[in-house]
Amino acid sequence: MKTKLKLGFAKDLSYNLLAIIIMNIVIQFVIYPYLNRNMGEEAFGNVLYLLSVVAILANSFGMALNNTRLVIKPQFESRNGDYNVLMVIFCIISCAVAIVVLHSLDTLTPINGLFFCVLTVLTLIRYYSDVEYRLTLRYRRYFVYYIIISIGYLLGIILYKFTKNWFLVLACGELAAVLFVLPQNTIYQKPFICSKQKAKVWKITVTVAGSYLIANFFQNIDRIVLQNLMGGDAVTTFYTASVLGKTVALLIGPINGVMIAYLARYSGSFSKGIFSKAVLLAVALSGICFIGCILVSPWLIRTFYPNVYSTANGLIGIATLGQILFFTAGLLLAVILRFCHQRYQFTIQIIYGIVYVALAVPATINMGIEGFAYATLWANLIRFALVLVVGYKDAGKREIKEKASNEKQ
Repeated sequence: MKTKLKLGFAKDLSYNLLAIIIMNIVIQFVIYPYLNRNMGEEAFGNVLYLLSVVAILANSFGMALNNTRLVIKPQFESRNGDYNVLMVIFCIISCAVAIVVLHSLDTLTPINGLFFCVLTVLTLIRYYSDVEYRLTLRYRRYFVYYIIISIGYLLGIILYKFTKNWFLVLACGELAAVLFVLPQNTIYQKPFICSKQKAKVWKITVTVAGSYLIANFFQNIDRIVLQNLMGGDAVTTFYTASVLGKTVALLIGPINGVMIAYLARYSGSFSKGIFSKAVLLAVALSGICFIGCILVSPWLIRTFYPNVYSTANGLIGIATLGQILFFTAGLLLAVILRFCHQRYQFTIQIIYGIVYVALAVPATINMGIEGFAYATLWANLIRFALVLVVGYKDAGKREIKEKASNEKQ
């Protein structure tokens, strides 16, 4: 039975990763280079900044709903209304923030505001909707879901050629995913009533969303800090230098999705031994990814972003290592989310956020992009250390309680 479970996990993880890798290849090495060539470094940097806002809001709220639903499933009964009502609230909040961001950049027009809100809402719904397949472990369908998104992005390029509106490129992919899931879904089906556990579901979801907002904010902080302190050119340069590391970091979501889906069905104890195995696996995987990124990045940047290669090449090592450390800690946070109280994850992200800002802003002002790269590395190293401390401490407490319980029996 254990062998069958391991094989199932490996197969589902493969479907999951392959789907996300294909989607990110399309985004990072087709869509973004195309926009970069057609818009120029400064304008493309501004686009990356706006997309970071979408990533922070849509990913955080959508994945909070998604992962909460998975974690709650074995614990108590909840209903579609619990999540759908909260999703509408999250969409309204996201639109309000999107409008404020456009206004702060002096680019707010009725058309821009409409397209930016639509893109943000569609992306949020897309992040939540794949729980349809994760609840039932139908990862073949999940794979098709993300292929549909990739095809939608590619079709969006055709729209850009006629409209010159970059919002439509990505909105086309997000809309394709939502239309694909709707006819076969159970998560949006009536009745839209809430369960008696609504307050508990909302409390857990909001806590997880807060944690994800902090994590995603700092995963995209390069675009935010560099845009405000140095401009769009700096955003494009650092993004290009860390492009493969960021691509690996983006795999946190799908890997954690499979992990949480299977951990939700795990009824055994959480011990230091189990956590140590998780740490070793995460570090080993991260090491392989780092070596691969360092070897391949120069060639990829020279091929797909030739206009930025000369300025980005010297930052590849340090920028990539910072992203890989973010990835390592992110994998282990899935274990903490499943076994530990939600407040631990939130606390880790708060401390990480404070440390990151304290390091990144002065480092960027005094040393430019290189200073920001080193600040990113140290902040993510501290985050990784915090995850280890919390994981081992909580596992130790559980072992003591189990030992005491066994002695009483």
